Amino acid sequence: MARRPSDDALIIRLGEMIVSGVTDRCIPELHDMLGRRSAVLVARAARVVAELEATELAADLVATFDRFLDSSGKADDGCLAKVALAEAMDALRFDDTAPFLRGIRHTQMEWAYEGRITKEIPGEHMDPEWTSSEKGHMTEIDTAPTLRARCAFALARLGGRDATFAITSLLTDPESEARVGAVAAMAHRGGSDAELLLRLKASSDDDEVDVTAECFVGLMRVAPERSTEFVAGFLHSADEDVARAAALALGEPSAPAAFAALRGYRNRTILAPDMEDTVLLAIALTRRDDAVEYLLGVVAQDTPQNAGRAVSAMRIYAHNAPIAERVRDAVAERAADPPSDAFREHFDRGPGLPDGSRATSADMTTGAR
Repeated sequence: MARRPSDDALIIRLGEMIVSGVTDRCIPELHDMLGRRSAVLVARAARVVAELEATELAADLVATFDRFLDSSGKADDGCLAKVALAEAMDALRFDDTAPFLRGIRHTQMEWAYEGRITKEIPGEHMDPEWTSSEKGHMTEIDTAPTLRARCAFALARLGGRDATFAITSLLTDPESEARVGAVAAMAHRGGSDAELLLRLKASSDDDEVDVTAECFVGLMRVAPERSTEFVAGFLHSADEDVARAAALALGEPSAPAAFAALRGYRNRTILAPDMEDTVLLAIALTRRDDAVEYLLGVVAQDTPQNAGRAVSAMRIYAHNAPIAERVRDAVAERAADPPSDAFREHFDRGPGLPDGSRATSADMTTGAR
């Protein structure tokens, strides 16, 4: 009787499948791998199934997902396999909400050291391992928020009442990563219901600024015109992290009024250095021609400190030779106190101006976009 190949050998075989593509031999091999105990092998096999678009194995993905959900946490440390399986099912456009509804409600408590907990990425021949930089007392942590967030995104694609209720419940999940995932899923779903929920969540004073920031970004994508005034109101938040998050969300290049809101806020407000940096970057991120003109004016005429900040904000245009040339000219206008350090850092050797070469006058006709 032939010996079953080792997990290491099967991982090597998965790499070969990616190169060769789907063959008659691949399907039974992947079926076998999905039935193995190793979470690392199953996770990698699931990713290959998705990449090869092997829809014949959709039922195997579901069965394996259910098997790991029903197993103890030790069978799948950190939910490595379950996350990969959920991603694969979604990538194959699986149209049944049942596995995702199970996954969005799944919690998995694992013991770890108190302190800074990190998850090491497994190598070719390694299992995942929890490590801590401050070893001390052991504590239980929930390692399934990534899974819940991933299932929320799949449910947003599928829609339906049960899916919407499950995602809404996730907005108050104890883990911030899951809450961020729920917000992103709602934004992906879109519609007036999503807009209302994102406004409500943004106003709820969540303990984690990342959750509120994701609400702002989602609103500017779901309903940019209606959301500009709402998000701009948070520029005046007493929490500077929230204010910076609002500014960056307004930098989404979607709402014409967002640039006006950022410009008006900056012109009327004395800003701390960090906030000044953020607002100027947000203005640049709008990628509007009038925003570029505004920033060039700051480079040419504002204080040396703010001129340097504006040059740094315009680094997103380092690949755009005509705009990079205009930044150079604005810097040159400041003969007494040019922000040369910022220019050299972000533009002098940027792809837009290799080795400090200058753009031609013909290139100057290109717009900001």
